[in-house]
Amino acid sequence: MAANGDVLDDIRSLIGPALEAAGVELYDMTLKKVNGAGLLMVLVDKNSGISLDECAKINRRVSGIIEHARFFSGPCVIEVSSPGLDRPLKIRRDFSWALGCSVDVWPICDIKGKNFISGIVKDAREDGVEIEAKNGECFVLPYGIINKAKRNF
Repeated sequence: MAANGDVLDDIRSLIGPALEAAGVELYDMTLKKVNGAGLLMVLVDKNSGISLDECAKINRRVSGIIEHARFFSGPCVIEVSSPGLDRPLKIRRDFSWALGCSVDVWPICDIKGKNFISGIVKDAREDGVEIEAKNGECFVLPYGIINKAKRNF
């Protein structure tokens, strides 16, 4: 059986043109086994935001494509949704979306003796995100060392 990453790459290439035609971007995708069935969770987004009706239409389109291709040998549930306002922040695109916003970041290792950084996203640079803490201290965190990050509301 192919590795999960390979399967997701295959699914991405299969549904990518349909998502592009619908004017949405694939934000993230996960595949799990739940009670013996596959569960494919597809997160999509677009600059103007995405409605529940749009997610339902995209779900029908993606389900049809995967069903027609007979991609899975057994049952698979497909869920299409938006990452929402509380989306996880992982890569440059995510932090660009959060420019000027307050965020909490948990790096995989201590940065300047801290294992948690809270502050304002000042820049989403190619080499990492720049965050200004409440005390004015600036941190540039490479995206690869970010374990978890989320926006504060």
